[in-house]
Amino acid sequence: MKQLSIFCLCLCLCLSVVLVLAPHSHAASSKNYLKLGDKAIASKQFSLAESYYIKAIKADPKSAEAYAGRARALIKQARPEPAIAVATQALRCNPRYAQAYYLRAKALEDRKDYKRTVRDASLALKFDPKLVDAYAVRARAHFYLGTLEGGDDSRLALADLQKAVSLDPNHLDSLLYLGVLYAGKNKFKTAIKYFSRVLAIDPNHLRALRYRSVAYSSLKEEDKALADLSRAIKIQPGASSMLQARANYYESKGKLKLAFDDYTRALSASPGNYRARYQRAKVAIDLKLYSMAIEDYTKIVNANGLDDEALKRRGDAYFAIGKYQKALLDYNEAIGLNPKLSGYYSARAKAYARLGNNAAAAKDSKRAKQLFKAPAVKKI
Repeated sequence: MKQLSIFCLCLCLCLSVVLVLAPHSHAASSKNYLKLGDKAIASKQFSLAESYYIKAIKADPKSAEAYAGRARALIKQARPEPAIAVATQALRCNPRYAQAYYLRAKALEDRKDYKRTVRDASLALKFDPKLVDAYAVRARAHFYLGTLEGGDDSRLALADLQKAVSLDPNHLDSLLYLGVLYAGKNKFKTAIKYFSRVLAIDPNHLRALRYRSVAYSSLKEEDKALADLSRAIKIQPGASSMLQARANYYESKGKLKLAFDDYTRALSASPGNYRARYQRAKVAIDLKLYSMAIEDYTKIVNANGLDDEALKRRGDAYFAIGKYQKALLDYNEAIGLNPKLSGYYSARAKAYARLGNNAAAAKDSKRAKQLFKAPAVKKI
């Protein structure tokens, strides 16, 4: 009997120890998963990071840090909706957690809900006035609200960005958007100063290179603009927007072969870029590459059968290679879609003349002259 009592006492003591240590064990396990998640974030393995944060949450369901970590991983995966929900869970665990308010603000920004972005970023700064990222996200929200609503929130955006840079002089997002803000005010020299500061920190920052090239171009410093574009393309050879921008530059300077090559590379990187396809087709006609122009305009028409300009231009390409009947069909369709452009009738008149239908050619020529002389806006 005595031995049984001793055994029961030992068992109770063991159970007590387990019960006391269990919560601490779970908390330690959660922290380990948090560290693993942070390492995965640093190595840009965002899906893996999320899996670690989920394990951290299971180990400690009251860990605001674990929910915040998962929210960050979701944002990195471009999944703002679940990120908002998870950041909200973090705030249920800790209603004063500035990082969670910031992460929810970032997800709301990604969802283009700028008013709520401002609200949550402001709450983040209420609990942590030195949270630099929150100033940056609130500044962008102010900027976009001003743009969308026709107001001028640039003063608020500027104040936030300057505060962010005062706290962290190397904060890339804030420096970049200071440049964007000043460029929007046509203060291109000041904008270039900020874009250059970004590039001094990160020489491979593609957006800074692109924006600085635009600022240089606005100041007519074309050689510097071209140098920035070329540098960006060297860093990322498949950057469609950069290739298209450089092609625009070459085209404006009459360097049509270089422009054609860059448009081709842009389309190789992004086949659905119909603006680049339009531009390449136009350059192809100037270079007398009519078959290429016809191919491009056909793809455009197949994507949008109501594009009268593409039909007319394809008709021009057919006309140039002597396929007058095909040109006539395209001109007919273009006029059917837009019967008020004199140039369409002039083009069709030439096609009729080549096909020997002089009466129809004369009629179209007369109509073209009438439209050309007609006022753009009728007087009331």
